[in-house]
This record gives sequence, C-alpha cells and structure tokens, in this order.
Amino acid sequence: MNINRQVYLGKNLFRQPLKKVKGKLVNLNGEEYYKISDFTGLTPFLITVVSHSDHWMFVSSRGGLTCGRRNADTALFPYITDDKIHDAGPNTGPMTIILVQRKGKTFFWQPFEEKYRGIYNTEQNIYKATSGDTLMFEEINNDLKSAFTYKWMTSDKFGLIRESTLINLTDDEDIRYEWIDGLQNIMPFGVNRNMQATMSTLVDAYKKTELADKAGMVIYSLSSVPVDRAEPSEALYANVVWQCGLDDPVILLSTDQFDSFITGGDIIQENTIKGRRGNFFVKAGMDIHAHQHKSWRIIADLGLGHDAIIELKHSFHLPGMKMQVEEDILKGREMLKQLVACADGMQCTADRMRTSRHYSDTLFNIMRGGVFSRDYRIMKDDFLSFVKQWNRPVYEKNSKFLTSIASQEDYPGLQNRIRQLNVIDLERLSLEYL
Repeated sequence: MNINRQVYLGKNLFRQPLKKVKGKLVNLNGEEYYKISDFTGLTPFLITVVSHSDHWMFVSSRGGLTCGRRNADTALFPYITDDKIHDAGPNTGPMTIILVQRKGKTFFWQPFEEKYRGIYNTEQNIYKATSGDTLMFEEINNDLKSAFTYKWMTSDKFGLIRESTLINLTDDEDIRYEWIDGLQNIMPFGVNRNMQATMSTLVDAYKKTELADKAGMVIYSLSSVPVDRAEPSEALYANVVWQCGLDDPVILLSTDQFDSFITGGDIIQENTIKGRRGNFFVKAGMDIHAHQHKSWRIIADLGLGHDAIIELKHSFHLPGMKMQVEEDILKGREMLKQLVACADGMQCTADRMRTSRHYSDTLFNIMRGGVFSRDYRIMKDDFLSFVKQWNRPVYEKNSKFLTSIASQEDYPGLQNRIRQLNVIDLERLSLEYL
C-alpha cells in the first residue's frame, strides 16, 4: 500500500557556511585517532586501512573504495586506480538513506552524499586510528540533531567490517528513524584484474546474488567462470556478506525499492538477483531516545567454500557472535602493534604527533620489508641454505664453522663470531641474509 507521505529535504538550499579544515589527535573510547574536521574542504585524497593479516583497503575521502584479501585478484569491490576510486562513491561502497521523523514531519537525509551538501547545516569529519587499522567517517546534522558514523575495520577470522552508528543528539526528544544502509557493487569471488578490465559486462551477466538466511546473510558468486572453451567451469567459491546487530531487518539486494521506501510504500525482501551487480542493504527502523544510539555491523569475507558458508550460516546469528567479532578485531589490533614493535616502531614521548608519525613510518616500512619472525634469532637451516645457494665455494670452505652453528642463533652474536673468522665473503653473505 502506498502512503505517499510528504518528505522534507532540509529548510533552505545551499546555506552551508564555509568551514576551515583542521586536524588534531583525539581519544575515542580509549583509542587514539587523528581527526580531520570538515574534510570536504580538501581535494579528495586516498586513505589506507591495514591489518596484521592479509587484508588490504584503499578508501577515498569521498567514500568510494576498493578492498579485499591477499591481492588485487581477490577484491570485494572492483580494483581500480585512485582517480576512479574518488569518482566511484555514488555507485560503489557504502550508501545510507535515513528518514528522520521529528515534530510531525519526515526529513530525508543521505549522509556524505555530495549532491545534497549545503541543504542541511552539517559537519563532516574523518578519524583514522593511529594504529592504522580503523577508519571512521562522521556526519553531524545540526538541523536534525542527529549524527551518523561508520567505521571500516578488519578481522582475520571474519573479514572486512563496516560498523554503522546512528545517534540522537537531542537533550530530551525521542526521534523515530527509518533507514536503508549497506554496500553497493559487491564482487563475486573469482573475478581477477584482467576480467574486471576487459570483460566487466560479461562478468555482470554471470553474477548471482542469493539471500542464504533471512536474518541477513547473502552469497555473491558466479553462475560459472567465464571461459572461451566448450568445457564446464563451475565457480566453487563465493564472497559472503552478513549483518550483525539488527533484529529481523528487511534485506535488499538492489536499489529498486528505494523510491518506495522514501514515499512510505511497502518494502519486500529480495531473495535472488541474477545478471546484475551485487548489493547488500538492510532496511530497519526504531525510536532512539535522547543521547542514545544504535549500532550495527555489515561483515564481508572472500573466497569461502561450501563448508565454510554452511558453518557461517549456522552460527552468524547466535548471541555470542557479536562478542566473537569484537574480540577478533581487538586481537588483530594488538597483533598489528606487536609487528610494529618488532621493528622498534613503538615510542613514548611528550610529542604525540611525532610519536604517531614514527609509528606510521615504521608500519609502512615493515609492510614493504617485513619483520624478523623470531625477533633477532635466525634459523640455522635457513641461513645455511642461503649461503650454499649464493656462494657454494664459501659454504664448502667454511662448512665446519657453519655446521657448528646452533639450531637457533642470536643474530648479533653470530655476526661477531663470523667477523672473528676474517672471511670477508662470509661476512658479506651474513649481512645480506637479512
């Protein structure tokens, strides 16, 4: 049934005051972030989110992004160049539509959407954790006395995580919110860079999006792998997206019903979409009391086989799953800090900006060069194999000394012993080993 309700869009067009971009360190819930206030005053820029595991993520300040696991051939969103990522916001990545009911009126609000900028008096901020593993976007709507934030985080066990939060900023007023929130242009598993670049239309025809559980778990797969040979090529792995934190939301796999949602029409849950780009949206609504908030998470993982999908389906809506996700996020954050500490990246000084800068420099250095797996202890077999491979005569001439090395050696101590031998080539090889 169509209600055809009246929906208001702000009060006055283009009255957004010009604000000055500022940056500073802040503390949120015990974690340090660098905050850029009113970042829309800057030229669009690219931000990285890292993890201790195999996640990778490149996010535009406009909201568009590409991310995945391991490499570019395992992407959740299309792997494209940074200029295209900046332009991809309207059709790739996060999208949120909120209807705010206050004082007998329903207001339309689409946070972070550029074409509506200036309609409301808003503040838009970016926060990046100094640990490097969390990125948060925030929009404060001063007219509607509401705020919306979303964070990107990672979990080794569960994948890539987007946490959304809707906040009532009033002092004494309950507000009714209805929203659609989710992700656009989700890739099925098995689409490599070459297929994205040269066969994107054909790949769209093979895409299949299926609702696997009404509580909110969706599978993104290829009906078969596109090949030029007359042979079967079944796609055995899929990407999976699910939600955590909302009770019985309506799951939408397309944007087809957005107009109906805005005008008050009926919304029907979508079960299967074929031959089109994959999406994941949750439609929900609730009253939020003054100074209260509601949070939910959308979680995506890549390359799951049949057994892993069945296991996830049986467990993702269990009461303890939310805590498991939170614990794995925190575990990953601590492991990332431990990796940086292995390369002497942790400092404690009175200048927090310099300390954060040193951490960041070290983090990106170890992303390129790695860390010592056992601090400064090296494995005998690996070291001997290296020497033998790169200079067999040196290995044979010094075999007696090399075989006397312990199974695990302290690197500085080993260097001193080699230096005392006065064998320049062996000393050079030991330095090159690291």
